[in-house]
Amino acid sequence: MPSKATRAKRPVKSAVDALGRDIEVPDPPLRIVSLVPSLTDLCFALGVGQRVVGISDVCTEPRGQLDGIKRIGGEKRPSLPAIRELQPDLVLANKEENRRQDIDRLSDSGIAVHVSHPMTIEDGASLCAQLGALVGRDQAGKALAREVRQGRARARREALAEAIDAVVLIWRDPFMTLSGETYGHDVLECLGARNPFASARQRYPKVTLEAVVAQAPALILLPDEPYAFTANDAEQVARAVPTAVVLTCPGRPFFWHGPRAREIPELVRDIAARYQGERLTRTGAGSRPDRLPP
Repeated sequence: MPSKATRAKRPVKSAVDALGRDIEVPDPPLRIVSLVPSLTDLCFALGVGQRVVGISDVCTEPRGQLDGIKRIGGEKRPSLPAIRELQPDLVLANKEENRRQDIDRLSDSGIAVHVSHPMTIEDGASLCAQLGALVGRDQAGKALAREVRQGRARARREALAEAIDAVVLIWRDPFMTLSGETYGHDVLECLGARNPFASARQRYPKVTLEAVVAQAPALILLPDEPYAFTANDAEQVARAVPTAVVLTCPGRPFFWHGPRAREIPELVRDIAARYQGERLTRTGAGSRPDRLPP
């Protein structure tokens, strides 16, 4: 572990994060702590996984490459003493997933904390390039950003043949959905769907199934995260909203910015095909497709 004297002599790089804060990061940062699963995944995609010395308890990707990295607690309540003990050059956080008080306390300790807040696929692409530059992997960041943008363009070509109203439920007890101020809403638009709750005041508004019925959506999607919706949940929702096609689907392309955005074209293609197949089935002109695997 480098001494404070050694660390103090290193050059620094300046950046502005999603909170509008000017931060200075040792150039390059050799010890990184990530408080968010998608940011951990992004570090490895940028080729700096070997520099990650601390991750949250819920970080899972990339699978098989996180063994031996210190776990520092949950996203909402990380162990600040454990993070300080790791003497990170850079802590990666997210405005929505992490608490401002933890960010401030780490910053007050002299630790550089970069806070991100991508709300669109384009924001996620830009973040790939920004973090790539911040960790000294400029070309890798730019290349990943291009992949994300190209994937978004492919997804739009795979979209539904005609625009429909679609609701994405992200939680239950109570049910919650997406407003227009969310990353998942932008993914839904790639599908060629309209979000009837786009104008909700809360980013993730609570809804009842009666409220969903009132919107008369043609499609309801039940991702497997952040809430792990099951086939039983799908049957319940389908009974409550019989006019809608109800499909389960993977959640990561909906909510993980960065490298997982490359999975959006496949998500869109599969949902479009299964929706169209279900509509044909309901008119007696086809067979119901299998459930999309997690």
